[in-house]
Amino acid sequence: GNLFAIEPSDDAFYFLNQKKINNVSLIKGKCPDNLKYNKKFDLICLFDVLEHIKEDKETISKLLEILKDSGRVFITVPAYQWLWSKHDENLMHQRRYSKKSLKLTFKDHNVTEEYFTYFNTFLFPFAVLDRFIKKISSKRISSTRNLNNKFPNRVINFIFKKIFVFEKFILNFFNFYFGLSILLIIKKKN
Repeated sequence: GNLFAIEPSDDAFYFLNQKKINNVSLIKGKCPDNLKYNKKFDLICLFDVLEHIKEDKETISKLLEILKDSGRVFITVPAYQWLWSKHDENLMHQRRYSKKSLKLTFKDHNVTEEYFTYFNTFLFPFAVLDRFIKKISSKRISSTRNLNNKFPNRVINFIFKKIFVFEKFILNFFNFYFGLSILLIIKKKN
């Protein structure tokens, strides 16, 4: 199908335009300000986007205006505000979500929840331990040293990827009740 994308970053916008991807109309702008389309969409995807937008409820309202009746919105966001760290600040997040806080962004709209799950569950204990260690060690280490931007080595990255792929398989059979991220699919009522 034909895709429409909106990108606020000058660098990313330039990079995406250089790729010359067929069937994609790319607009330079940000949510909610530049969500003005003359058409309605069957599907809107916000994959790790909503947490970057200050006006999340206003963005959802505007997105639902351009969503067809019975259309769907797929959303993934980071979970649990108590996991907030320097990592979130470096990624320019505005917030992390819980099941309740994410659903509140749709509270006043004519939508139904079609699917909800936490994910990135198997890596959750490692992330909690990592955040705890960094909070303790940051009190002892000079603030000029940034421990939050180190990338794991390739072996660890490979292992994490395999764990993540395995979890994707498990999600075909049941949902998780906790995790590092949330997946929500909502459907606009007729």
